[in-house]
Amino acid sequence: MNYSYVPVNGDEVWCICHVTAGCWTSQTAESNHIIMQVDPYLTLAVNITTPATTVYNGVAVTVTANPNYPVSSYDWYVNGVIVSHGANPYLCAYGR
Repeated sequence: MNYSYVPVNGDEVWCICHVTAGCWTSQTAESNHIIMQVDPYLTLAVNITTPATTVYNGVAVTVTANPNYPVSSYDWYVNGVIVSHGANPYLCAYGR
């Protein structure tokens, strides 16, 4: 049997099972106890990487976004101007 609930930090959770038929030494059994730890909200962070920050004119370089949690979209900016929006964690940039 499953039981679902929204835990609060420090909750102690355990189960006691009961049996009414059969030849048991005890009609109950108690599980181990667990203490729930509820962390505060996650902080979303992202780091971008590229194999090179110096490139020749006309040579493409890929910039990769590495968020610490799955995200639904990326907004890419160059010099404060949005250049791409979407689900792609990569930006292909060219030297000029």
